[in-house]
Amino acid sequence: ILHATSRRLEAALWVKDEKDHASKGQAPEDWVAPQVFGGPRVDKASERNLRARGILPAGMFVVPAEGARLDQYGNMSRGQMIQILSGLGALEYRAGFKGNATQSARSLAKGHQLAYFVMRRGRRPIGIAERRGRTLTMVLAFVRQPQYRVRFQFHEVVR
Repeated sequence: ILHATSRRLEAALWVKDEKDHASKGQAPEDWVAPQVFGGPRVDKASERNLRARGILPAGMFVVPAEGARLDQYGNMSRGQMIQILSGLGALEYRAGFKGNATQSARSLAKGHQLAYFVMRRGRRPIGIAERRGRTLTMVLAFVRQPQYRVRFQFHEVVR
């Protein structure tokens, strides 16, 4: 933000196009741009992890399904996503660190390794399901790349 002054009667507002060195993840421009311009959604870290393990097919993306725990904004619970990635062996934050479920007694007691599995229609993976007792619920569905519509009239509001 560039504030107006008594000598310069105009202000400027822009979205950072690079992330600062203290933050992880994407630059602000990467997640604001689809809201301003519309268009395709970029990969999430969880999708990259699932692709690296060969679980998520190329060109497919994940969206919450009926069994997903959602927060107040409609986003999937971070805790459940970590349980899913851990159970499927796809939880790797950075090189050298893995948070995957193992065969240890502690890990097996949590049950995530047995609870989550890839659901298929024929040979084609269609999502990730959760097995609890005798109940099966789909928690993540595999879909084509989501397309965002313009939701934030950034340029019109700034003018």
